[in-house]
Amino acid sequence: MTEPMPHLTPGARSPAVRELQRLLAIAGFATPPRESGHYGEGTAAALKRFQSSRCLPVTGLCTPDTWKALLEATYRLGDRNLYLRTPPFSGDDVRELQRRLNTLGFDAGKEDGIFGARTARALVEFQKHAGLPADGILGPATLRALLTFSDHSGKQSAAPVRERRSLYLAPSTRRRTLIIDVLPEDPLSPESFTDPKSLSTLALRLSRTLRLHGFQVRMTAKGPSIPPLQTRIAHVNRIHADLLVCLAPAATPPATLHYFGIESFHSAIGKRAATLIHAHLSGSGVDLQEPYPLSIPILRLTRPPAVLLRLHGPPAQRTFLPALAAALQALFSPS
Repeated sequence: MTEPMPHLTPGARSPAVRELQRLLAIAGFATPPRESGHYGEGTAAALKRFQSSRCLPVTGLCTPDTWKALLEATYRLGDRNLYLRTPPFSGDDVRELQRRLNTLGFDAGKEDGIFGARTARALVEFQKHAGLPADGILGPATLRALLTFSDHSGKQSAAPVRERRSLYLAPSTRRRTLIIDVLPEDPLSPESFTDPKSLSTLALRLSRTLRLHGFQVRMTAKGPSIPPLQTRIAHVNRIHADLLVCLAPAATPPATLHYFGIESFHSAIGKRAATLIHAHLSGSGVDLQEPYPLSIPILRLTRPPAVLLRLHGPPAQRTFLPALAAALQALFSPS
């Protein structure tokens, strides 16, 4: 059984803090020697720099998600054999594999650092083209071939272009499918108290508005009770959807928009959706910040492109709902 990941806060003194500091040093964010084993200001500052570099919520708190990101940052391509398994491999080595496969034209999909079925298929296709046994395992021989070909390709990842093209490849007669999800807490301030009940009501009204605008809409929760995150992610990944729209409470203003992204990759459709929603909502009375990328589970682990909207207080629905629907219609318009 996997040990639970720690949740550490400033002021703590423990062996887990010493391990946190070791992981930060490996990632290139050294902490003051005088703070060894102590979660002091220097450790919190180093952690914030790490979180910012990984597009994580910059809280200075070592949450399980941040700890997992620190562990993933320790892996380099070639440190271990990679193949499809359950639970999947995740880490910087997987992300680098995905980047190199996408650069060579093999469709590894979203460069999320998770070795899923799409990455496995891309690896098998590369092995076939390279004249290697197509076993779907990144071992020494496959790695040598991958490094040889990708080091001389001189190309950029094709993943963002491929994702953008998928917006308009569907038949014009097919109704677009959207999924609406509600986060029960503020992902940028998980320690703050927020009440998601009003958002659940807003999500229902949004679903009705979107249906009136021609969309098929699915919900991850059918009532005020919100299922656990992993249950909702699994639900989303069973649906062939065009976009996931996430609503979350914001502990403090302003409202913000987010899409999946890391330092070297972002979801092209997610960013486009966030940009259009920002443009349409700015005139509807919402105090809205410019969109920026986040790497949090609901954006990283879901298969469809996704956009996250954090709201501080209920918006004026008479203008908010039509503006949001218009933004999503514009997203799927070929013009």
